[in-house]
Amino acid sequence: VNQEQFEVTGWAVQDNGRMPDVIEVQLADSRTVVTTFTREARPAVQSRLNLPHPLYGFRICLPIPPGVQPARVRDLVKVRGGRDVNSLSAPFRDDPIKPKA
Repeated sequence: VNQEQFEVTGWAVQDNGRMPDVIEVQLADSRTVVTTFTREARPAVQSRLNLPHPLYGFRICLPIPPGVQPARVRDLVKVRGGRDVNSLSAPFRDDPIKPKA
């Protein structure tokens, strides 16, 4: 996060084993639907969930909306994903993936 933009990183996998095609980032009253984002390897996710490949990570950089203090971004951001804007999930959790026991 800087004074003008913020970055959202994470991972997501749908019930069908695929990564969402659409990610929505909500920051305060501003919602941005993102269909093009950087995909990143998440080998721990692949291993823990027995997935066919590691590319379930994402990285999105967006401008901070007017009126939002940069220090509050982490507390205010919510991220959801789905096949399209009509099938978005509940907000993603922000807890880390736990290794296999």
